[in-house]
Amino acid sequence: MNSETIVARLTLTAEPFDGPAFDFEVVVLRPYCDEEGIWRTPISMAPLYRKLAGAAGVDSYQSLCLAMWLVAQLLRDFDDQKGQIMLEGKPFNYDAYRMPLLDLE
Repeated sequence: MNSETIVARLTLTAEPFDGPAFDFEVVVLRPYCDEEGIWRTPISMAPLYRKLAGAAGVDSYQSLCLAMWLVAQLLRDFDDQKGQIMLEGKPFNYDAYRMPLLDLE
């Protein structure tokens, strides 16, 4: 991955219920517009998840927001079903990274 295209990077540790702990990197790349006019934001979470499609949206902002949402959902899924996600030796604090939705009413 070219470092100029990285929007966000975070190193975490996965502690699976059925195996040894391992480090992995969450990487979110800069959104780009493909040949069909769809905005895409690639993500990587290897080796926790080997192949991820990333997110697609109607504009770069939507694509980036959906990519960040997808990362959060995949981390939560691991926590809920497969083990625990750790940051610097402590359980990952999802609240510190969440994006609350605006109350539009």
